[in-house]
Amino acid sequence: MDPVVLCYMDSRLWQLDISLLDSASWLKVHVIGLAFEYLANTFWFICEIKMAFFIDSYGNSNSFHAKQVAEKLETFLGRKGNWPLQQPESLLQLLIPTYITKKREEWKDLIARLDKN
Repeated sequence: MDPVVLCYMDSRLWQLDISLLDSASWLKVHVIGLAFEYLANTFWFICEIKMAFFIDSYGNSNSFHAKQVAEKLETFLGRKGNWPLQQPESLLQLLIPTYITKKREEWKDLIARLDKN
């Protein structure tokens, strides 16, 4: 049976999940779940400003629907100001093998630190 390496909040990682970080394999849902769990309980927790973001992964094809949802949410959440529509550069430029390998190493280090705590 594959041993459990880390239990963090509602996430659990097994040895097989960690070994996938060493190769160019697709990540299992457990590793991705841990990433979201970690960010939700550390990074986003320290943000004092309440913000909402929408990322259109289909390159503006969802913008009409996003605006509809935002208008409906405005009734409940209010509006503090008009913010310009942001169109940052494509993140595809980051998807190079060296960047991905570096990020995998960073996640392995983070998992090792969390396992020690």
